[in-house]
Amino acid sequence: MLDNHIDLSSVEFEEIVNMTDIFLTNIKENVNNASRINENKVASEDKI
Repeated sequence: MLDNHIDLSSVEFEEIVNMTDIFLTNIKENVNNASRINENKVASEDKI
């Protein structure tokens, strides 16, 4: 099994903040995409 732990002892705080920002931005984009997909699914089901 892969070890997904990152050794943060040598990482600067600003880098951690930047990584966290990117991580949260990716989550936000995934949620927005899922919401759009769901809206399209509901819209297509309404047409049936």
